[in-house]
Amino acid sequence: PLTRIRLVASSLVEQPAASDDQATSIKIIHQASVDMSNLVDQLLLLARLEGSGVKEGESCAINQAVHSAIEAARGTRTVQQQSTVADDLAVTGPSADITRAIQNLVQNAVRYSPEVNPVVVRIDREDQNCIVSVVDQGMGIAAQDIEKLGERFYRTDSSRSRDVGGTGLGLAITKEIVHRCGGSLSFESEPGKGTTATIKLPIFENSSKKINSK
Repeated sequence: PLTRIRLVASSLVEQPAASDDQATSIKIIHQASVDMSNLVDQLLLLARLEGSGVKEGESCAINQAVHSAIEAARGTRTVQQQSTVADDLAVTGPSADITRAIQNLVQNAVRYSPEVNPVVVRIDREDQNCIVSVVDQGMGIAAQDIEKLGERFYRTDSSRSRDVGGTGLGLAITKEIVHRCGGSLSFESEPGKGTTATIKLPIFENSSKKINSK
């Protein structure tokens, strides 16, 4: 049913409207159908993640995953990628899911920070873990809100989130992906100064042996 609504609404948007009010109503219907489709897709993704685990041997080239995530999320913004790890370093987990997890964090950083302030994604190694940090210089997050990040539908400022199209599920998806890969997700923030979101993922065993043997 939702697909049919989107198709009809898309068709109506492209046709001349009888009045400005009608044109506005059609655009509202079309955008609402797009938003609802995105919400359903995210809920289905969460259901899939909860019902499955990481398959043995699944790995993700982390530098490429970060690059793909930035390209998908940055829009017109400049997002810098900084890496201190080998180009072929891999982490445990499906590439598509890990890319999605990082993409969600980059989207948040871009969404909630001024265009003039840079967003940086850093990739480092800490023992047998890979650390991906998404750093922005945006509005920051209050201390009482940080522990709730990753809860479904939780938004620190609901009115602002509606303005920018947030559903409150992006961080929940990221958290679920990271945890099923054996990693962790954490946040550090100061209101008015920015936020750092950090993903810690275990290095893929074969990748680790290859690097340690050099």
